[in-house]
Amino acid sequence: MHRYKIERISSAETRFYYEDELKSTHTEHIDSGNEAAAFLSWGGTVYVDWVFIRKFVSPEPSLESWGSEETRTIESCDSNGVKKDTFSPGANVYVNGSGYNASTTYPVCIVSDITWSDNTMIPAAVVRTTVTSNSTGHIQPAMVWGSALPGEYDIVVDANDNGIYDEGIDALDDLDVSSAGFFVIPEYILGTDLALVVCFAGFAVYRRSRRGK
Repeated sequence: MHRYKIERISSAETRFYYEDELKSTHTEHIDSGNEAAAFLSWGGTVYVDWVFIRKFVSPEPSLESWGSEETRTIESCDSNGVKKDTFSPGANVYVNGSGYNASTTYPVCIVSDITWSDNTMIPAAVVRTTVTSNSTGHIQPAMVWGSALPGEYDIVVDANDNGIYDEGIDALDDLDVSSAGFFVIPEYILGTDLALVVCFAGFAVYRRSRRGK
């Protein structure tokens, strides 16, 4: 099989190639209109396996180097986009991220903290919702959970929506607080902290009153 190529540089120049080697350049009698491809034979038979027609510019653009692929990220944050890994019960949980296709909606799952590896089945979600990237592929702060419940959680963006964590495709918020992506503080811890504050405040008042005597 032989390959022929014709490059129509302009209405004043056409180049003819055989096996990628330039054989002839024509600068006269060049049709300036838009025509269909046709194959003719004088005194023989022409067999054509395939024809490929595309737009052409001269010189053709070249690629100097590939940039590194941007990894998809997802992080818990506050409403202003500031990273936040610890929340109070009943608080609103927001997320932001980058590295996504422009103006695309993705499913987001908040799950109880587990150990992740490639091809891990995404467990039943505590919360399942969606987020949408902007024109530059960023996810601006978006609320994904209102009235959060105490516990340790991970956030996964199931980019291909197959129910499986695919490393390099999906995004994961994990290992920010111990082994979890974020933590909602149990109420009894908050109650203990408050009791300690009240206790120390009472002790300080007692010490001050003793000194007053």
